[in-house]
Amino acid sequence: MASSSADKAIVCLCIVSRPRSFGSIRSPLPTADTRRRSRTWHVAVHIVCFHSAIKDAWGRNAASRRNPVIGCPPMKLVLNLRQCAQVGARKSMRLAHRTFVIGSTRERSSKRADRSGRPYVVKAMRYLIPALHDLGDMLEGRRIAPFELYDAARKSLQFVGYEGLSLIAVSGLDMAAWDALAKAAGAPLCVLLGGSVGPVKSYNSNGLWLRPPDEVAAEAIELRDEGGFTGLKLRLGRERVRDDLATIAAVRKAVGDDMHLMVDFNQGLDLAEALQRCHRIDDLGLAWIEEPIVYDNLDGLAQLAAELKTPIQIGENFYGPRELHKALQKKACDLVMPDFMRIGGVTGWVRAAAIAGAAGVPMSTHLYPEVAAHVMRVTETAHWLEWQDWADPILQRPYDIKDGLLHIPDVPGVGLEWDEDAVAANQVQL
Repeated sequence: MASSSADKAIVCLCIVSRPRSFGSIRSPLPTADTRRRSRTWHVAVHIVCFHSAIKDAWGRNAASRRNPVIGCPPMKLVLNLRQCAQVGARKSMRLAHRTFVIGSTRERSSKRADRSGRPYVVKAMRYLIPALHDLGDMLEGRRIAPFELYDAARKSLQFVGYEGLSLIAVSGLDMAAWDALAKAAGAPLCVLLGGSVGPVKSYNSNGLWLRPPDEVAAEAIELRDEGGFTGLKLRLGRERVRDDLATIAAVRKAVGDDMHLMVDFNQGLDLAEALQRCHRIDDLGLAWIEEPIVYDNLDGLAQLAAELKTPIQIGENFYGPRELHKALQKKACDLVMPDFMRIGGVTGWVRAAAIAGAAGVPMSTHLYPEVAAHVMRVTETAHWLEWQDWADPILQRPYDIKDGLLHIPDVPGVGLEWDEDAVAANQVQL
């Protein structure tokens, strides 16, 4: 499953902002600063633009703030795969408006180039955009009531299927709607959901890919010290089992016995390999073994969960809450970690969290750390938040991370705004 290429497309972050110009964002080569910090440059794609019919940044009267309305202006969307594998549109408007971003990015890094697999296909953007256009046309003028919008959008796609790009499109709309509603209410999203602003326990998932043990161990120290983390995730699946074992040992020696170590095979094994390899690492005190085999082989995962002492973690490929329920019914895992673009955004997460809570199954997040922090504050069995800083280069103010805790800003909505200078510096005309 390892990829030797330093170039990868990845669907990354959801952000809400006020775009001012027309164009798309492309990802530049790493700057001197990004090379120094060993960071990859991740730039999101503008896909769907909708606005509130409330003037002066969501209006000045309580009635209008309680009832924002979706509007979908015409947009020009042109795909340019050769140059940046990115698509989208932003358009100036007199009314206060928000752009929700579902990003496809180009990643380049000399230090973190050995990403496992190529799970996100750039061409998928060609099919996602029409779905978003259709949803925008269908929902234009409706009140921002996220649960209702989610159900209406999802049902409209039932004949093409609830999984895959259909649900990704619905998820993007849903997260944007929740952010808009929280901003209209003047409250952080976690408060709107019935929780409170506070820290969320996080582990660092920024690196530790399939590289030599000594390099991974050195990077583990760096990642630990980025935010005082008490949890790190490393990827496994090297050609030789002994190299995986050597890497775990080197990382453990580097960061100490108190560090929670999660491992992820990225679906890289067949069941026979997983039975051998997972038993070899079962006594190493790992926090979990993530996706050892293909995600939809629930029977195989159930066999592994029954045989191993180390918890089996799955969930980033749950397409909707019912898939989580199905996995728990099959006893296919001990832990779950839904991904926001697949589980159904905030609405899908809330519904899935109720299922996990009823079953008493710990629930962690996959990607989207800023949105994830808010919902973790209202998740009954909240476990770990997966933290990455991939979007930091284009944010005005990234979330603070300290002592292994991600701190939610006490501002309305999700709390993210574009760094417009960074956006403008990497903009191309469509």
